[in-house]
Amino acid sequence: MPKPKTKTLLNRSTRPYLLIIFALFSLVLVSVYPLALRGKAETRNQAVSIAAEFDAIESLAAGSGVPLEKAAAELKEKGINAVTINEESIGELITSGQLTVKTISVPDAASQTQIQVPALVLTDLTVLPRIQRGMTARFGSQAGRLEARNNVVALPALPISLIRSVSVGMPPEQVKVAKDNHFQIIARAGNPPAATVEYVKSTLADLKASGADYFLPLGDQVLGHKSALTDTTQTLKSLGMAYVTAEFGKINGDLPAQAADPTNVVRLHTAQLAEIDKMTKAEAVDRFEKAARERDIRILLLRPVAGTAAAPLSEFGDFVEAVAVKVRADGNVIGPAHGYEDLAPGGSYRILQAAAAALLFWAMAEFLASIVTFRWPRYAWIAPLSLLVVLLGATNRGAELVTLLVTVMAPVAGFILAEAALSALAAKRVASLPAAGVGVIIASLASFTGGIYTAGTMVGVQYLIKLDEFSGIKIAVFLPIVLVGIYFLFRLTDFKATLASAITWGSVLLGILLIAALAILISRTGNDGVGASGAEMGFRGWLDKVLYVRPRTKEFLIGHPAMWVGLAMLVRYRNDRRFYGWIALLLSVGAVGQTGIVNTLCHGHIPYMLSIARIWLGLGLGSVLGAILWVVVRAILPRPTTAVPSSSQSPVQTG
Repeated sequence: MPKPKTKTLLNRSTRPYLLIIFALFSLVLVSVYPLALRGKAETRNQAVSIAAEFDAIESLAAGSGVPLEKAAAELKEKGINAVTINEESIGELITSGQLTVKTISVPDAASQTQIQVPALVLTDLTVLPRIQRGMTARFGSQAGRLEARNNVVALPALPISLIRSVSVGMPPEQVKVAKDNHFQIIARAGNPPAATVEYVKSTLADLKASGADYFLPLGDQVLGHKSALTDTTQTLKSLGMAYVTAEFGKINGDLPAQAADPTNVVRLHTAQLAEIDKMTKAEAVDRFEKAARERDIRILLLRPVAGTAAAPLSEFGDFVEAVAVKVRADGNVIGPAHGYEDLAPGGSYRILQAAAAALLFWAMAEFLASIVTFRWPRYAWIAPLSLLVVLLGATNRGAELVTLLVTVMAPVAGFILAEAALSALAAKRVASLPAAGVGVIIASLASFTGGIYTAGTMVGVQYLIKLDEFSGIKIAVFLPIVLVGIYFLFRLTDFKATLASAITWGSVLLGILLIAALAILISRTGNDGVGASGAEMGFRGWLDKVLYVRPRTKEFLIGHPAMWVGLAMLVRYRNDRRFYGWIALLLSVGAVGQTGIVNTLCHGHIPYMLSIARIWLGLGLGSVLGAILWVVVRAILPRPTTAVPSSSQSPVQTG
């Protein structure tokens, strides 16, 4: 009597796999158009402004014994094309000696007596129009006429501390030097308590009339916060001034101000003096270059290194020049920074993207139904859930959930396809190393497809300025790792028996280590995660120097090598039950690299072509390390058993 054929990885139906491939291909198709729009928006915004604080230029000029005009001209030659100028207050005019405060007697019409009021004595008569404008904007009719008699201006009966805080606009002498050197002016103004809408409009109009091209908030609130923010953004737009937001800044009202008019927003990056002081010049240059190249920052605000220097102005000029050279070498130009165009497909395009995601869901559900027995007919639950995916994708919040679903399904689909490919190659007796290479490429292409789809859903100016971003990164990183581990335990072992088996101390220790590793991985995911150690930062810096773009460490040092070894073991030890648990574990760790591929494309403010280069460079390096590691591991591990398991001990659970 002929021996019954054992169901293994080599004789499964190909229909679910073809459906998965078709679904992944559809994800790419629906992503081409939005990514083309995103690329157009990125390429049309290559101008980067290199800025310095005007106060810093004054300090450098004075410390170097160089006239201010000459210092500004020298820095312009080095690459500075913009300056920040802070608003000046009446208190600062008093400190500089342009005003003095005294108390005078004036007649009071109501009481017919002399009363004591504060007054300003003008040492410099040119400041009078600025005082009149600032007081009127701040206090309206309560400010009075503010006329000068014998260089003395009587003030309203207000606390002198409040009068000292009144803004009188940008210092004219600083504005003149900036204009003489054709610098773009980034005006800075604060948000005083109880400011009115009229104050907001008057302040911005005065800054524009003085020559400001941009507005950068000063202090911890945006001008107009809270109720007048719309007036702030609308006034900026009408005046032709761009709103500047500082990267990593935490200013109240900043996000609402960006959301009110995203196309009029320019992002700025800077570093505090304490940070720069800890860096070498090369490290500081690298920091600012990366901001422009990798995160599309359009204004780089440079600060001189704190401390003693033989020639402070020259040293700062060399720093500016080094940054300018790097920025130009990356394909950008030094010029007036501007916002991004809002190039995005219409809202109806989301339905097409959701349909592609639903097709992948259908394909994955079909595959699941082919290996697991369900009570209900497969189409009774697959069809309604797939329709639900389409309906969700048509809404704003639902579209985010659909994208998250794709980021989870795509890496898992890659492992499913890789397993099938390895089964076919094993049947043809292809060696473990090249077979593993094929599996890695197939899985990585599937993950890359999921990343491309995600990037295609994050198209629009709100993503380019990082006002909006993918919110499910931690889930997209963590969940596929778990699913891949469960999938291969199910495919290679008797899953129910494994769950019911006794737990050994070794298993407990290994489980604790895995949980700790996953916790560290999740904590380091995202901008708010745990930072890297000093040694790791040094290693990253070295990679940045020698490579076009630095790949992610967890991908090329951990994920991709583990996947190479896991897939190679899947081919070599496919009939050896001793290694099934280790294969599942290695492939689960290998999923770290695959989720990293998707995650790299989940950042809408990073040029996606740079992200693509990072992905494939990391895969190349990880593959070299993985191939070498497998050669070493293969030499250590014992030969596989040649006996094929009986049907009752099949390494594959069939549906």
